[in-house]
Amino acid sequence: MHIFGEQVSTNVMLVSAIYWVGVIGVVIAIVGLLLLDGGLARAKNAMSTMTEKIVLMGVGGLAILGVGYGIWEWQFYTALGVPDAFGSAIEHWWFFSGNLNHFAGSINPETTPLADVSQVYAAFFVVAGAFVAGLFHSAAIEKVKLKSMVVMVVVLCGLVTPFVWYLTWGSAGLLSNRGTHDFVGIFGFYILVGTWATVLLWRVKKVREREGRIDDEAAEEEHAVNPPLLAAAAMLVIVGVCAFVPACGIISPEEGFFGISTTPSGFGLVLTNVVVAAFAGAIGGGIVSYRTRNPVWVLIGPIAGYLSGTAMFDVGHPWSIGLVALFAPAAAALTSRAVRSTLGITDEKIVPLTLGVGIYGAVMAGFVGWHVETGGYFGGKPGYVAGHAQITPWWQLAGVGATVLVGLVTAFITILGTEKTIGIAVDQKVDETGLDIANWAPPEIAEQASLGVAD
Repeated sequence: MHIFGEQVSTNVMLVSAIYWVGVIGVVIAIVGLLLLDGGLARAKNAMSTMTEKIVLMGVGGLAILGVGYGIWEWQFYTALGVPDAFGSAIEHWWFFSGNLNHFAGSINPETTPLADVSQVYAAFFVVAGAFVAGLFHSAAIEKVKLKSMVVMVVVLCGLVTPFVWYLTWGSAGLLSNRGTHDFVGIFGFYILVGTWATVLLWRVKKVREREGRIDDEAAEEEHAVNPPLLAAAAMLVIVGVCAFVPACGIISPEEGFFGISTTPSGFGLVLTNVVVAAFAGAIGGGIVSYRTRNPVWVLIGPIAGYLSGTAMFDVGHPWSIGLVALFAPAAAALTSRAVRSTLGITDEKIVPLTLGVGIYGAVMAGFVGWHVETGGYFGGKPGYVAGHAQITPWWQLAGVGATVLVGLVTAFITILGTEKTIGIAVDQKVDETGLDIANWAPPEIAEQASLGVAD
């Protein structure tokens, strides 16, 4: 068998190894998510909460690898002038494609340069899809049927998330080529998930109200929150973040490091910005917690700080990133209050962090990175030359608007369709006795518990 040496050179292996570390970082962050939910779930639902999340993350990861990676690659095929860009990207990078099912050294570099790097990035997409699924599940732990969540996760991770990433995350998408800037994936990772989570929680609340169940606030009082576990989980997420954020850029051994939208940057600057954002968020969370007498905000403050900088770690400076992150927990708290007063949703976790802080951070990136060159791709055709566009607040707003619009339309169709067919809310008897008894106890014990006669 002929081996293409340029596909397995030392430089290529080095770049692949850096992205490999990014994959590990996402997995660490996923473990943090698991522990966060473990610290929030009621004891009678704890095991089911963990097992459901693991299943859903598996579904989300594989769903995104179906055609999702090809959808995202579409933008680069367009920039390079590949004929039938969309069809070629799907053909080259769907689950059963030759590029994903042969080792890099056997792939012709004239058709697929840096094949090994692209394959490792495909693995990055798998764990990213798992992370998106885990975030979405965290919004409605103990409340939604597993089979319903599976349907929603397949749509969210398999189609909607890749399409939003195509629009906003990269350098040659419909919006990113024009000036919408993102580094880690604030639009597709967070704002989109927050939009879907808001619709899901609203529909679950409506179903529960129709059935005459206790309201969310009363249910929250039953939760045995484990503050030490929550604090450890939040910091574990930050550890994972420090490992995977550098994988959100373009690495060239000859030319250096660039943000995913071709913005010049550096590992040192990015890592410093991440650390500053996390600890500025911790300070901001402490201020909000002591003013509201609610310790939740200091526990999630580092995550809020990190989220606020995800669109601009490559173009911001430590002082500007820190200033934005300092107010991120306040943005989360205000979002929590807003959705409670307008929609009756009680949530101090996913919606405030992903939707509230996500929108705040995306817009602030337009000011922090104003006039920085972005968009296009290296070697791109006219209209796609690297750095031909500029970051502006209005293109950031366009990204927010497009993401929320796509999220609302797809969430309503998917969630309402699921509600009307197989239902979304956990059955009332199961809700009262606990998911663990219903799922894991012997059938006769589960039946007795549902009738209220178990010991």
